[in-house]
Amino acid sequence: MQVADLRIENFRGIRTGYIRFGPHTMFIGPNNCGKTTGLFAVSSG
Repeated sequence: MQVADLRIENFRGIRTGYIRFGPHTMFIGPNNCGKTTGLFAVSSG
């Protein structure tokens, strides 16, 4: 299974969010900005 995009609402610290995945998606950003939470949202779906 391949995830193309993800919409997040009221999950942990994210009120609303949208992630579009490409062939090689990377999560880059400062500490405590939601990178790990986005990954947990994918795996808990």
